[in-house]
Amino acid sequence: MPNSPEYDSIPWIFHTNENPVFNKATPNEKIMAKFTYTATYRLDSDFPCPQFTQPSLSKPFPFEKKTGFVIAIYSHCENVRTLYMHRLMKHIRVDSYGKCLRNKPRLPEGFDKIQPLIGKYKFTLVFPNSDCDYYTTEKMFNALSSGSVPVWMGTDKIDEILKWGNLKNAVIMVRDFKSPRKLGDYLTWLGNNKRAYNKFLSWKYEGFAFPKNYLNSPIGLWWEGWPLYCQVCMRLSNDKGLKRQLPADRCDGKQRRTLEKWIRE
Repeated sequence: MPNSPEYDSIPWIFHTNENPVFNKATPNEKIMAKFTYTATYRLDSDFPCPQFTQPSLSKPFPFEKKTGFVIAIYSHCENVRTLYMHRLMKHIRVDSYGKCLRNKPRLPEGFDKIQPLIGKYKFTLVFPNSDCDYYTTEKMFNALSSGSVPVWMGTDKIDEILKWGNLKNAVIMVRDFKSPRKLGDYLTWLGNNKRAYNKFLSWKYEGFAFPKNYLNSPIGLWWEGWPLYCQVCMRLSNDKGLKRQLPADRCDGKQRRTLEKWIRE
């Protein structure tokens, strides 16, 4: 950002989809004080734009045709998620295609080739590299769109996205299990129980069933509202002369610390 007085009279937008652990500007108070608006993955951002876009309603592989059990695709081996997956692998089979604990060959390139592979697995580990408020990744979209049930280990604020309509019954939360063993036991049971398993995919057949007020929510506006830069233009046209300093954003990783304690006991 130029250090010139002429730039002080215009609004600046901080646009990123990286979390504070890997984006050193976000937790820096001096840097953030120069900006007027945020356009980030956070749902409480001025212009929310998370990588988790609205999943596809394409029909999943039938239960009987799912040949895989659990799939994981990670190449950044963050300590807690890697340790958790390592412990989970002691109890169930996890096919890891990324660099972390890899036991399968390299993935094909392109989502159009990866999606059918994910869809053949009953479960997908969706463990973001950091536990930061509102931080989600495209891996949640990939799992849901492919028809593989996501197993989520990340921000509790994922509830603000999944609370709408049938999506609230589409994801398994790691936080609900006191150990990797207990999660593994549950996945083993669910993976052998067609009726219980298919309840997690009912939204694929019944639709999202979003309530009317969903369209006024941050995720509703992102999924089905005006495009991002149209929102920016409309906001700027109404906020002429607005000047404010944004606070720093830090990642506390509260859930990760809890999970780390569980898996080290």
